[in-house]
Amino acid sequence: MAPYPSPTHSFDTGAAWMSFALQAYLSGWHTHGMAGFNHDRLRTVLNVPDGYAINAIAAIGRIGDRSMLTDALRTREMPADREPVEKLIFKTRM
Repeated sequence: MAPYPSPTHSFDTGAAWMSFALQAYLSGWHTHGMAGFNHDRLRTVLNVPDGYAINAIAAIGRIGDRSMLTDALRTREMPADREPVEKLIFKTRM
């Protein structure tokens, strides 16, 4: 019997997410993965059994018309600051 949890479960979850997000995009949908949510509350609301890990959640939908947003939401609709790739990629060791 395989070890529980599988030592590659995080890798497998990432691969599943990538496949989901890519297929959604190819089908005309957009996805937004989220990790900042109340894990315990979600487990209770969805009645997730013990032994199952909730790694992330995702929203899926179509891009709407920006003019339909409220003023408050429209001001938030801008690119987020990101770290430069040179700070995240290493040729040798970190």
